[in-house]
Order: sequence, then structure tokens, then C-alpha cells
Amino acid sequence: MPKPNGGSESLDSEQSVAKGVRASLPRSWEEISHLTERKAVRDGFGLTRCELEVLSKLVGGCPNKSIAADLAISRKDIRRHIANILNKLGVSNRLELVLFAIYHQLIDRPGFDGESH
Repeated sequence: MPKPNGGSESLDSEQSVAKGVRASLPRSWEEISHLTERKAVRDGFGLTRCELEVLSKLVGGCPNKSIAADLAISRKDIRRHIANILNKLGVSNRLELVLFAIYHQLIDRPGFDGESH
């Protein structure tokens, strides 16, 4: 809340108002950003269960035709899921998608499902 003289208090001093709660609150905007990013990773970046299944197959090197057969859905649906995944993760192609998924550990065991495609 701004001071009457027009200045503003820091995030840290605002937190000190609520004693006992202060220890659990973030101390800076960078920490808030980091917590938000961690939550996004934990939530799978908003990917659905089906999108995560498709992503797992992509990381395993499966082509669309094989993914469609494995998941018993059409190739058109696979293309739609991949487009949605690319959009949600903000990447532009399959390589970036696979690297992003591995880096953020979005799937359990990338590429080692024991199946040949």
C-alpha cells in the first residue's frame, strides 16, 4: 500500500505486517517468478493427459502414424495434439519440443519404452 507521501513500501516491509505468515511468503519478485515456474513444471505446463502421452511417444522417436496406432486415435488428432503442445510450451518444432520435455522432465523415462517404431 502506498505511503501517504506518494512513496511505496517494499515487498519485504509489506510482508512484515502479517507476523507469522512472513516466513512462508516470497521475499522478492524473482522468487515469485521462480515459484510460478516450478508450479508450471509440476502441473505439466497445462498439458492434458493425452497430450503428455503424445509427448512421451514423440520423445521416444515415434512418427505420427505409430503414435496414432498406439493411442488408437486418428493421425489428424495426433497433429492437433502436437500443435496444441507446441503452442502451450512456446516451442516451434519437434526438436525444440523434445529438448524442452527432457530438460523439464515432463515425461518419466524419455525414449526408453522398449518399443520399436
